[in-house]
This record gives sequence, C-alpha cells and structure tokens, in this order.
Amino acid sequence: PRPMTRTGGSGGAVLFFAHRGEALRGHAGHPAPGLDPHRGPQAVTIPPGTHPATGGAYTWRVPPWVVPPPPIPPWLAALLAPPAVPSRPVPRMDGERMRGTLMRALHAVCDAPRGMANTTLNARAYALGRWCGAGLLDPATARDTLLHAARLRNIPPAEARATIRSGLGAGLRNPRPGG
Repeated sequence: PRPMTRTGGSGGAVLFFAHRGEALRGHAGHPAPGLDPHRGPQAVTIPPGTHPATGGAYTWRVPPWVVPPPPIPPWLAALLAPPAVPSRPVPRMDGERMRGTLMRALHAVCDAPRGMANTTLNARAYALGRWCGAGLLDPATARDTLLHAARLRNIPPAEARATIRSGLGAGLRNPRPGG
C-alpha cells in the first residue's frame, strides 16, 4: 500500500515513494517503457488537478492521509542510480618533460627584460598552474621553482609570493586540456 493517483491523461498510475537522499536520475521511458520517474524538485500533478491536454481529472486511488509513502525499493533505486563515474589514473609528466618545463619557467624569469621580471613570473606561474590543474605537475614543485627563480632575479619575497599565488591559482582554475 502506498499513496497512488489515477492520472487525468492516460488513466495510468502515479506511485509515491519516500526519498532518503539517494542520487536518482531518469526520464520518460527510463528505466523501462511507460515509466516516467520524477525526483527532486520536479513537479507532479495530483488531485484535484487536471491533465493539460485532455482536461481529465486526477483522482486519488490511495490518498496520502490514509497511508504514508513507503521507502523507495532498493531494486528501483538501483535502476534509477546515476552511472558510476569511472576513475581514471591521474597522468603525470615524465621526469624529463617536467624538468624541461620547470627549467624553461626558471630561465624565462631570470632572463626577462628589465622591468618585466614580475610580469614574466606571473605568466610562468599561470602556465605552470595550468599543468598543475591538469594533474600533471605538483603545485608545490611549481611554486618552489618559481620562488627560486624570483630569488635569483631579486624580486622582493613578498611580491614574488603574491605573484606566484595569483598566477598558480588562475592556472589551476583553467587546466590544460589533455596535458
């Protein structure tokens, strides 16, 4: 026993289940033809509503004040569960590629034209941050390399830390596609 209506369109049934917070998905015809699972904030018409196309009245077969809705059956929750997200291994740069990427960043900061060291530090922090965001480079390694380059270039430590934090953060929010 559960609350149930007779629809005003096809005369089909609407069954109500208690929701326990399960992640559910579905659409008309899923998980089987003739089913239309509604969940979350989706609306469902109940009596005394009428069907918008046919004008037919919705009626209660079993009203909710007679019996409370039972929990959704585990087999139905399993059919409506979202597909599992496949885990994929986090790719990493091989050692040689990583060293080359870090060395190019270090040299770019050290060799920047006069008055451009901090701008170059920011650009290289952003570029390394994108590698970090893609999971290919460790953020601490990128930060330490850039701090070393800033020290070599005599960028004041507080200024260098702020620039690196800003550049790495922006890069992390915009990861390199596909590495």
